[in-house]
Amino acid sequence: MSSKNPLISIIITNYNGGDLLSQCLQSVYNSEYQNYEVILVDNASSDNSHILAQKKFPNIRLISNKENLGSVGRNSGIKIAKGEYVVLLDNDTKVNSNWLNEFLKYYEKFGYGMYQGKLMLMDEPKKINSAGCMINIFGFSFARGAGEIDNGQYDKKIEINFPATACAFIPKKIFEEIGLFDEEFFAYLDDTDFGWRAIKQNIKSFFVPTVIVYHKWSNTTKWSPFKYYLLEKNRLICINTLFTKKTISRLRPFLKLIDFGVTKLYEKKGMLSEKKRANEFIKNNKEYLEKKQRRVQNKTIVDDYLVIKKFSDCVPVPEKSFQGLEILNVFLCTSSKIAKRLVR
Repeated sequence: MSSKNPLISIIITNYNGGDLLSQCLQSVYNSEYQNYEVILVDNASSDNSHILAQKKFPNIRLISNKENLGSVGRNSGIKIAKGEYVVLLDNDTKVNSNWLNEFLKYYEKFGYGMYQGKLMLMDEPKKINSAGCMINIFGFSFARGAGEIDNGQYDKKIEINFPATACAFIPKKIFEEIGLFDEEFFAYLDDTDFGWRAIKQNIKSFFVPTVIVYHKWSNTTKWSPFKYYLLEKNRLICINTLFTKKTISRLRPFLKLIDFGVTKLYEKKGMLSEKKRANEFIKNNKEYLEKKQRRVQNKTIVDDYLVIKKFSDCVPVPEKSFQGLEILNVFLCTSSKIAKRLVR
């Protein structure tokens, strides 16, 4: 840390947050640590929640986007942030008063990197929402401990692949090194992409179990055809831009098998059209994909072989997941272990 009392920029992205936004802001303004600014990025809300929030909390720096830019709308806030550190926070969260002090304490202990608090389900406060996020070699990502009762089982497993942006503490300098969130993503896996890019630049991520954050989770966007489309499109973007061409070539047989499994899963859910739509995006946007791949690889410090060693083989299946995902996950685990041996 360059100072003992650094300025922290807290960036909250909002879309029709209603009372949840007000609750989130109230918890932030109850923070024990006082040297912070709050930047509210509103994505063209129709419920006036951003206007009401500014009236209640006049110190807010409000950015009103003219359209809904999704979760990557937070880029607008990052660009104007004055702080040495940036905290990304979802509008449906509630933080404990000591959260910023704890982030700074862990940063002082573990050093330069990205940090995530312990996200608990707001409606079931004994259950974990996320204890840090992990990536699978085939572009899937997941939150550790999702749906589990918190018994401290992750409290000593500090290093993670990337922080969930529902509550992430990031030195602003990292955005200068990596770049901002990819605006092509709109929502979902934008943090996976960002975290993967960080690993390739040898930037570590850490879990902070003493930062407790309650998260309403998925309040803004429920499962829908658009969500299925974004999840698959964005997964394919990660695969096609974050690996080198050599790695993609070596993984191609497995990528085709996984693609077949995902297609069957989408077909079973009545979402085959969204899978086809995602494939069409990849087919029709080669220039964007190639430019991003070159840009990422030009900044790469850590080879793919060492990157994927940090990745998880299996993707835990939530209790209420749809039928068929369990079978796909068994296949994922086995395929991942074999595929990793092919990347050298």
